[in-house]
Amino acid sequence: MPDKYTNLNLSLVNIGGVILKSLYNCPIQKYDDLENYVSASLGDNARLLFVQALSFLYALGKISYQINSDSINLVQL
Repeated sequence: MPDKYTNLNLSLVNIGGVILKSLYNCPIQKYDDLENYVSASLGDNARLLFVQALSFLYALGKISYQINSDSINLVQL
């Protein structure tokens, strides 16, 4: 549960939103480029939750991962 000390900028939902915002502009991005974008937008502490945010978006069916090109793709529903 969030409390008064929780940094909402580093919440899983906010990081997921930053990832989706970047993917809306360019639907296919390299993993490292996307991670660097999130880090530049929210700070280096966001790197700690980057993988969890990707897992969250993958579970929701919003993104897919291409292993051969190491890229994250936006799924258009």
